[in-house]
Amino acid sequence: DSEHNKKPVEPVEPAKLLRAADVSSYQPRDLTEIIQFYSLDLLVVRLYLPWEAPPQEHSIQQIESVRANGKKVGAYLWGYRSSDPRRSVREAIALAVSCNVQLPILWLDVEPSPEGDELPDATWIRAAIDEGQNQGVRIGIYTGAWVWPMLGNTTEFGDMGVPLWAAQHFGGPTLDDFKPFGGWTKAVGKQYLVDKTLLPNGVDLDVFWA
Repeated sequence: DSEHNKKPVEPVEPAKLLRAADVSSYQPRDLTEIIQFYSLDLLVVRLYLPWEAPPQEHSIQQIESVRANGKKVGAYLWGYRSSDPRRSVREAIALAVSCNVQLPILWLDVEPSPEGDELPDATWIRAAIDEGQNQGVRIGIYTGAWVWPMLGNTTEFGDMGVPLWAAQHFGGPTLDDFKPFGGWTKAVGKQYLVDKTLLPNGVDLDVFWA
């Protein structure tokens, strides 16, 4: 009987969401309290470039504290129009390599700079993505729907399948409520809340697909 010869259907494992936070100089070098307070799985650490402040030691010590707590490390760099995009990517990757951080995705922060630097344009982002490919590291974009009109609402990167980490400060710790923009129909991660329970400057809380 052919019915009896059929293999049982394997159950599909539900995709797992990681509880995460992204950190920078607004958070301490020892992230233990943040990790424990928010029960985090993943910390996305800003990789400071040699010409930025604070010094790269801030990134290094944050990464070390994440490791000491047995959690996953992600990484991002800030995109400054005034900085060379290819050098920015190379320096960020070099810092990650020096810390033995594997980068499935290196996130590029695309938003207005507090220092007043111009927003990276599509040409800048394109060069950063290309340099990531040259270095064997996939580049993703962190941005929000409110930023994207400043780039002419281009769909280029969404159409290319560049991973998106969306700043969407409504809804909860889920990716099911992502509101599409810029050609992206889904997000890999979402920053959903700036929580100030623990620190005056707050902690950016996120969720990412594992």
